[in-house]
Amino acid sequence: MTQNLWFMFAKYLCAMISYFLNFWGLSFQVSFTITNSGGPITETSWTDAIYVSSSNTFTQSSSDLVGELQRIGALLGGESYTQQVRFRIPVNWVGDLYVFLLFDSSKSVQALSDSQITSDTPNVVQVEALEFPDLALSFTSENISLSSGEPFVFEYEVTNVGEGPTLFPWFDAIYLSDDAIVDPFDLKLKTVINNDILNPGDTKTVNEEVSIPFDITTPSLYFIVEVDVGGRLFDTNEDNNRGWTLATVKQAFTSDISVQKVRSDQTLEYESSFTVEWALRNEGVENVEGFVCDTGLCCLVFADLGLSSPPCGSAESS
Repeated sequence: MTQNLWFMFAKYLCAMISYFLNFWGLSFQVSFTITNSGGPITETSWTDAIYVSSSNTFTQSSSDLVGELQRIGALLGGESYTQQVRFRIPVNWVGDLYVFLLFDSSKSVQALSDSQITSDTPNVVQVEALEFPDLALSFTSENISLSSGEPFVFEYEVTNVGEGPTLFPWFDAIYLSDDAIVDPFDLKLKTVINNDILNPGDTKTVNEEVSIPFDITTPSLYFIVEVDVGGRLFDTNEDNNRGWTLATVKQAFTSDISVQKVRSDQTLEYESSFTVEWALRNEGVENVEGFVCDTGLCCLVFADLGLSSPPCGSAESS
């Protein structure tokens, strides 16, 4: 049985975009629908490809591949499927941009020939040049000295030294490292979202409260910041997006309360009170004063729980 496909947008023609004025470097979405007007396609998977070109005549060698989408499942006669792909307009592209859909670029549908594919009239996308930002990082928090476990406000600045504004929100990441290079073993202290629009020459000061762990034993640590982590913006120079500042860390002396020797009545009766006893021991190097409530909603008052103090209390619960 002869198979015929009708493309809502095209095989060797450009896809219509929902808007006609675009800027190079920005991304936009193409949606296309493929309908089988003939017999069934029994192959269970194939790949459709999206190309862009400056010509309204498609040649694969002179076009740029910007996206591929895999189709899973056979396509019976009369059935359709719709795919969407988002891609970035090539940088330095100005003028007419033609977007082409290449059905079955993987050549998996053996029984289908090019002559059996029809398409609509092409539509053109107009592309204009756009100036891009260049975010540069600098530190206002320098010569940091703090104790492990101590919260403090970390501050840095981001300046747009580029020719264009930031058009989208972006994320920064603050890491704690024992060297000046981010690797999978480093601790990410915070992710910072930036919703401000930075015009050329604008500077944003970021203040974020962070804490380092109590168990840090390294006397010197690096605070590393990555601006626009994940690359949401089109930044013309990413070499100035990352930087570090060194901090001196003092080991904090802390308390360490452990629960020991939990005891209760061996036999319990429904709706009757019972007694639970436990011991608290301070395994740390600092005395403890104040009060604490455990997960059983029982509160104890510490007059002075010193280092390796004996059992300090019991509670009755009902």
